Amino acid sequence: MFGDVIVPLDGSARSARALGPAVKAATALDSPLKVISFATELSRAVVESELEEQLEAARRESPGVECTLRVETSESVGQGLLAYLDSTPGALVVMATHGRGHSSALFGSTAAEVVRHRSSPLLLVGPDCETDRFEVGGLMLVPLDASDHSEQIIPVAEAWAIVFGNPIEVVQVVSPEDSQLAAAASVREPIIETDYVHRKAREMGRALDQELEYEVLHGEHAGPTIVARARDYGAALVAMTTHGASGLSRLLHGSVTADVVRHAPCPVLTVRPASLHEE
Repeated sequence: MFGDVIVPLDGSARSARALGPAVKAATALDSPLKVISFATELSRAVVESELEEQLEAARRESPGVECTLRVETSESVGQGLLAYLDSTPGALVVMATHGRGHSSALFGSTAAEVVRHRSSPLLLVGPDCETDRFEVGGLMLVPLDASDHSEQIIPVAEAWAIVFGNPIEVVQVVSPEDSQLAAAASVREPIIETDYVHRKAREMGRALDQELEYEVLHGEHAGPTIVARARDYGAALVAMTTHGASGLSRLLHGSVTADVVRHAPCPVLTVRPASLHEE
């Protein structure tokens, strides 16, 4: 599932924050690190010069990683990047996001376009990500919400763990409203809350031949609750899909992922469910 490691850069310090996690992933995979950028004919020479400086710093820190730079001429960065990524379907794409607002404004317009149109995994580096502490084989937090769409992250998380040997904790966020509904239905709340994540942790554990941790988290809002768990337990990355099922569910789940990307202290490994690409 993970071949070459590709990092889209634009010469800014913000986009270059993706280089650290990308270099670590490329080192662990023993894969080349490919930097791709886009510029107009007038700005191409300047962009190439800026990116070469950033790449040289990465080469000095990790001399064993093969780093290449490719700058293409394109008036539309998003379309140019998608066309390039279509030619490398098995690559792991590592992108920085600026996190100013919601939707495309949160992910950044280019990152948002890639998220919307690519079903392969993306490693997103948000503005609060502590890139120096990222370790590819560290604790992976996998939030699920019992929807089929959220569970489409499971094979991606399993593939990552098989390659890098991560311990995994499967979590589900339960709001006060969820607990009230369980009480109104006369169902023993602890059983209803833990059964789902326990079952999913067991299933993933069998696939990985390891015992996974699981936990039900209680919080008013899922995004901050997941971020707090990642920070408190030193998670190396969070793995989750970008959208829920449909309508309001998709909007809410999408905003949860955006919130996690914006505030998480670690990168977020994400994938857009393939079925949504048909809409």
